[in-house]
This record gives sequence, C-alpha cells and structure tokens, in this order.
Amino acid sequence: MGCPKTQSNKAEVREALVYRDIPVGFLITCVVCTIQCVLWITLLITVTGLESHSWFLIAVGGLGMFQNAALAAISRNPDKWNLPLLS
Repeated sequence: MGCPKTQSNKAEVREALVYRDIPVGFLITCVVCTIQCVLWITLLITVTGLESHSWFLIAVGGLGMFQNAALAAISRNPDKWNLPLLS
C-alpha cells in the first residue's frame, strides 16, 4: 500500500468506496431519505383520516421528538466525521 496520502495540513486522506463514480455513502443516504419521505407521507395521509384515537398524533409527535433528541445527543469521535480538523 505504501505511504498514506496526506493533505497540506498533514491530515490523512481516506479513499471513499465508489460505485459508478458515486460514493456508496451518498447512494445509501439517497435511498434512506427517499424511503423515509415515502413513509412520512404515508403516515401523514393515514393520520389525517383518523376520526377517533387522536392520541396517536401525540404518540407520533413524541416518537419524532425522541428520535431527534437521540440523534443530537449521540457523540461521535472527530475521526469519524470524515472532516480533517486542524489541531
């Protein structure tokens, strides 16, 4: 493999896994976002038809807030951010 590639600030350059000249991480992100959009639209259409059991709206809102809080609270090591930070 030889010496690792480095940027001008001495940060190591990591090679991205690509498929047909598009990074695989980007493809996964696009697929997951599309699936989530379809599911959220389906959920909204379903919820608008509710005439009883309106507590379901509170449950869905609470679940969404929990998801956002959990993702915001998860700590990641700066090495995993894929951003070369100067120290």
